[in-house]
Order: sequence, then structure tokens, then C-alpha cells
Amino acid sequence: MAEGDDNQPAKKVSDGTNTPPEDLSAADETDGFHKEFNQAIIGAGLPEKGAVAKANQPDGQSVQRDNGQLSGLVFDNAIYSTSFSKGAIPKKDGFTQSDRPLEEGLGKGKIEVVKVKPSANGQSDTASGESEAAKKKPVADAAAEVDPNSEAARKKPVADAAAEVDPNSEAAKKKPVADAAAEVDPNSEAAKKKPVADAAAEVDPNSEAAKKKPAADAAAEVDPNSEAAKKKPAADAAAEVDPNSEAAKKKPAADAATEVDPNSEAAKKKPAADAAENNPNAAPEAKPEKTPAEKMLDPNTSNEDKIRIADEMYKQGQKSFKGPDGRKYEITEAKVGERRLVGVFTNDQNGHSKAVLRGIVEKDGAISQQQDSKGRKVDYESNWAKKTEGGGLRTPEKTADPKPPNTEQETRTEEQKRAALKPDADGIIRGVDEKDGSKFERKPDDKGGYVEVHTGEKPEQNYTKSDDGKGNILVNRKDGTGYSRTEQSPNGPFNEAHFGPKPTDFKTVRGDGKGNNVETTTDAEGGYSEKHTFTNAAKNFTRHTLPDQTVIEINDKGRTTTSGDGNTIKFEGKDGKGSTEVRSENGFVRTHTGPKPEDNWSVERKKDGKGGYSEEYKFSDSNKNYKKDVNADGKAVVTDSTGLQTELHKASEQFREKMLGEVQKIPVEERKRLADAGYKIAVVNKISDVAPSLANERPPGWPEGKTWNDVDGAHMANRKLVVVAENTNSGPSRRGEGVLKQGIGAAMNQAVGKYSESEDFKVAYQGDVTTMRTADRTKHSFLLQNGSVGREVTFANVYGAINGASSNPEQTQMVLKDFPRVANCIKRRLGRV
Repeated sequence: MAEGDDNQPAKKVSDGTNTPPEDLSAADETDGFHKEFNQAIIGAGLPEKGAVAKANQPDGQSVQRDNGQLSGLVFDNAIYSTSFSKGAIPKKDGFTQSDRPLEEGLGKGKIEVVKVKPSANGQSDTASGESEAAKKKPVADAAAEVDPNSEAARKKPVADAAAEVDPNSEAAKKKPVADAAAEVDPNSEAAKKKPVADAAAEVDPNSEAAKKKPAADAAAEVDPNSEAAKKKPAADAAAEVDPNSEAAKKKPAADAATEVDPNSEAAKKKPAADAAENNPNAAPEAKPEKTPAEKMLDPNTSNEDKIRIADEMYKQGQKSFKGPDGRKYEITEAKVGERRLVGVFTNDQNGHSKAVLRGIVEKDGAISQQQDSKGRKVDYESNWAKKTEGGGLRTPEKTADPKPPNTEQETRTEEQKRAALKPDADGIIRGVDEKDGSKFERKPDDKGGYVEVHTGEKPEQNYTKSDDGKGNILVNRKDGTGYSRTEQSPNGPFNEAHFGPKPTDFKTVRGDGKGNNVETTTDAEGGYSEKHTFTNAAKNFTRHTLPDQTVIEINDKGRTTTSGDGNTIKFEGKDGKGSTEVRSENGFVRTHTGPKPEDNWSVERKKDGKGGYSEEYKFSDSNKNYKKDVNADGKAVVTDSTGLQTELHKASEQFREKMLGEVQKIPVEERKRLADAGYKIAVVNKISDVAPSLANERPPGWPEGKTWNDVDGAHMANRKLVVVAENTNSGPSRRGEGVLKQGIGAAMNQAVGKYSESEDFKVAYQGDVTTMRTADRTKHSFLLQNGSVGREVTFANVYGAINGASSNPEQTQMVLKDFPRVANCIKRRLGRV
């Protein structure tokens, strides 16, 4: 074939089906015809032994089989099988053309070309698979060439099969060493007894040794889909694997490759099911089911289906997922009536939260579009997502040049450093910016301002900054972005307005000059995002306002979503706890959820029409249920499940809630005893809150000048009231829990018939006092008063200690240790033992 003729059109030649080609026209030159052979007939190869002469003979030389019949002609060191309608004249420069005079009166003939392939016994056979030699090749041999471990290969001699796997094995010793070695290493000593070109071509068609064999032939033997093999008919390449297969006649290269290796690159062009047919030991690999997140990211998934998938993920507790771009996508949901507003958000390259997808899940499961503040429907996919390369859920946003770090307030220290630099002879101050490493040239003006030009290797380092000396700054970058800034005073409150060629470049930044800033970005749909940052990072939060006025606020505790009408507020805590509040004109219902039983409770508030309201609390343990009634003056009365009432007066909310919780710790049966006896509990700021006359009255036994407001608790037996005060005249009390439970103990003593005067109690009390050490008696002087008073206060304190705290909480364990008989006596009376 002539060099450099690869781009010439190829004439049709035989495809191995024994159909003669069309006549060659008079315009065909000999070299062109020869080239055509090389384009169509690739890798004829030579038999390893036997009948056909080597190809290194002059072009046009005929070669014969052992039986003397014409086998083929030699061209470019390859053998081509030929058949003729009348005859053929070998020429040094190729075949004669049909219009050239023929010698010996053979007449004009047509040429059919088919590839010569070594047969199982070393003789040459045609690619058509019709030769007698091909028919004599055992199926076991063909199978072994594909998979030496297959069932079919077991019918092949062990020596041959073993040699193909390990030429050094014991079994392989029964196969000629040259053949076995050549199959593994064509450069080995043993392989030298086999033609080097053939051996090398079988392993690496690109090796130096293989260059002595036509590259197309060698490549086709290794990979029928290689670039080199493309010059040979695919049917021929397939025939090299199995000369008896139908593939030899018409199968494409992908089919042929699949017959050898169903996992090859070429085989990937054929359906897995087809490939498996050619390898009975292989089965089509089942594609794994896509995860919901993968379906969300699939560009073939409709937006309606994505909303439906996001809704399902949210209900399953999967409220975020990562995309292939590394971005984190968050799913939000707000319930408005029986409709669910679903949204998917992510952050852009500047860390700003962006809506990606939004929609509504109707009561019947149908998907519909959300509406903006004017009632107009908005697309499921946001404008930002549409403008993002590939769509917001599919690929990352096309990143713009990073913004220079000048979007935050420049400190006066930096300004002072630059002002201190000496200007050059031309009045320009030159230096290097400490923030971004860019060079700058500052030209001061006579009004205290300046114009500063920054230059650098990075795009973001090239910008101009102007200061008018009055706290007004303007920054213009070469990419068209920038911002203007006004400030009231150095390091004081300021406002920045950012701009640029893209809608996402526009934002405002407000700050107090102390590191507390609010950054606001407006989107094209009418919504906006606020990023609040504080010097105390624990206070940072981000607030998104959607076109329908739904507000999503995210902080370090969790996420709060408020519907556009403000009637639904949902909180999702990072600790797994959450709440949903649905408001109405008459009040609200708030439901709390969490991983623990005590985390699950609800409260319903209703207005009473008089400026007050009532709240009903329900818990997983119904014994803890209670109702709270609040009047217009703020006084609240809590009635628990037993009917026991607790009045909440002017104490702090924290103290009121804590004391209410301590009351709830008293066993249900004992709270019911108090309620049945008509007792109430009062939580106050000072004792005079429930008895104003006591503000100036001295308690019995207290020194002169002291009043009941110096006391932090009381048992008012005549009013059947237990009082615990948050404060005294001396300041906050630290005994709240102990004082409350001692007072409840005093009330319980009365509710069970003044049990401290029973014989059982007296015996227990006397026994504890008798066995008590002298040193301990001194500590319990208050409990060891003479007569019934000592026994009464002992009952009250020991009861409080049993329930968690005596009047002085730090003495709780000492009280239990020194009055064990009294403690057991009280438990027996109350039915605890």
C-alpha cells in the first residue's frame, strides 16, 4: 500500500460471505487496489506450523497448502486467499486490473478476497467459517480461548489449557515450550523457537517485534475494536475468536468483543443481556436502585417529581443531602392548612443561601406551584437555579471571580499605616496591601480623601478605591462589581450597597462598626435573604424570606419556619427536638416532639374574652397534665390532673416554672391527698404577695425588725396554703426547692390527720433522738424543739428530704441519716412501703 493514502475512499470488497465484489473500474490504479486490500483485510496472520509458506516472499508470490492447491497470494508480507472466476496473474506490483491484457489466455477474471486464518491444525482457513479446517476445530478449543476455566474448556487437553494460564506448570510441560512461552513472553529464550513477530503481536501489537507483522493484523488479534483494527472488517475480527460463529459473517465489533470479554470497553456498546448470552456464566448486572437524593439530582426527573421526592425525604427525616458538586442542599417544609410548602435551598459561592426548588404538596398529593406576594405563580425552579450552569441541583454554580476582601469595613489601623507612608516625589503613596498582597498607589487630595489603585496577578486584586474624606467610599473592580459605603464615624455604624452585572451581585450590608452586621440579598423572584453575624458567633443566624413571605430562620439551635400568613411556626432543633405552632384568632395549638417520651407534649391556648386566657398542657404521662388560667392582671392558677392548684404570682417566669416542676414531682396519690384536703400552693416574689398585712408583721421567734418578707416560705394552716418566695428583704433565696417541699410536708402532716401526734410517729421520733450522737443533736436543734412543735417540723423536713430536699437542701442526706425511723414511719403511712 502506498504511504499516506489512508484518506482515499475504499472500494467494496468481499465481507467473507463468498459474494464477489463489484468490477474494478479502469480508474483504479494498482497501488489504489493494493491499498484497498489493506483497508479491508486486516491481520491475516500466519499459521504456526504446517502447510503455508512464510509471507516474507516477494509480493504476488503464491503460497500453497500441503495438498498443492492455491492457498493465497503475498502482499505487504501478509497472505491473502483468492478465488477467481477464470484466473489470476501474479504481478510484482499487485493484481492485474481487469482491463489489462491477461497472459496465457486465462481471460478476464474477478477477484474475491477473504482473510486467511490459521486453523486448529495449523492450516489456513478463510474467515467465512466455511472451510473444512474450521469445521475440524473442537468446540473445546474455541471455548478455552475465551475462558480456560469454563465448562466447555474442560474438554480441551489439560496441557493446552494449563499452558495458556501458566506455561511453567506441570501440566503445561506436555505442550511445546516454544508455543507456551511465546503466549506469555514473546521475548523469552524458549519463545525464540517461534517467529518473534507472531509471538510479539499476540501480546503487544505495538511492540518493536510486532512491527514486522502488519499492525492491523496484530491489533485485530488482541482487540478487534482498536484503532488499528478498524481497518479490517469487524466480521473478520469476530471470526478470529470463533470461525464457526455467525459473528464471523455479520456481527459488529461490539458483538465480537463481547464474545471474548463481556466487560470490555467494546462490549459496553452491546446490551448487557446480549453479552450475557455469549457467556453463560455471566448474568446481566442489575443496576442498583437510585437513592432519593440521586433521583433529585437526575436531570431526567421532572420538577414535580423532585418536589414529591423532597417531601418524602423530609417526612422520613432526611432534611439535607449533598450533591456531586459538594454542595449541601437543605429541604424545608411549612404546613399551611392541609397544604405543605416544600423548598430546597443551598448556598452560592459567596455563602449566600439560595432557593433552588419550591412547590406545594396538596392534600390529595398533587403538586402545584407556589405564588409570590401578588398571587402570581412562580416556577418550581428558581431563577438562580436556571442561571446556574446545568441547573442548581445538578452542577455547581458557575463561579465568578472571587471578591476581594474589601467588602468588610477597613480598620482605622490599616488607614493609619498607609497615611503614615511617605509619598514619592510625584505625591503618590506606593505600597503593598496587607490583606490581599496587591500593589497600590494612593493619591491623596486636599480634602482629606484619596484615590487608590490596586493591581495584582489575580483578577480580584485589580480595583480602584475612592474615599472623599467624609466617610464615603466607592470601590470599582475590573469585573464590573463593586460597592459604595457610607459611615457615620470611624469604626462606627455603616451601610454598604454592592452592585455588579449579575442580579446576585446586588446586596446591602449594615453594621454597627463593632463586628455586628446584617447582609441582605434580594432574589429575582421577590424574596430576600439576611445573614446576621455578631461578635458572639453563637448568636449568628440566617433568615430567608420567600416570595410568598414564608420566613425561614436558621441558627445554631435549629431552624424556624414561619408561614407567609404568620399562622404556622415550625421549629426543628439540631438535637432532634421540635415544635409546630398553629395560630388562630382565638389562640394557638403548639405540639412538641423529640426522641424521648418527655419531649412529646402539647399546649393549647384559648382566650377568655376578658383579657386573659387558659392553657391546657398534655404529656405522654397523663398524670402530669395540667391547666393554666391567666387573668388580665397576669396572675396564673395551675390545676394539675389531681385537682391540686398552684398560684403563680409576681415571681420570675424561670422561678415559677421551676417550682411548678417540683410540685409535679410529688407522687400523684399524695398530690390528690392535698387537693382533697383543700390545700393550695403559692409561688410568689415575697410572702406579702399573698398576705399584704404580713409585710410589717414579725414572725414568731424572730428578732425585732424582721418581718414575714424576711422569710422565704410558710405553711399557713388557717388558709390551707403553702407559700414559697423567690426573694426576701435580704435578697434572692437559695432554698426554693427545700422550702417548698418542707411546706408541702407540713401540709401533708395535716392532710393525714396530724400524723406527727400518732403513737407510731412518737416512738419512731424518740428512737431516732435517743440514738443520735451529741454532736448531731446540736445540728438538729430546730427539729428537736420540745413538745409537738419538734415533731411537726421533723415530719415536714423528713418528708421534704424523702422527696428530694429538706428546708436546707445541703442537709438533706444528713436528715435522712439521722432520722431513719421517722422516714420509714412516714413512708408506711403514705403507702410507699
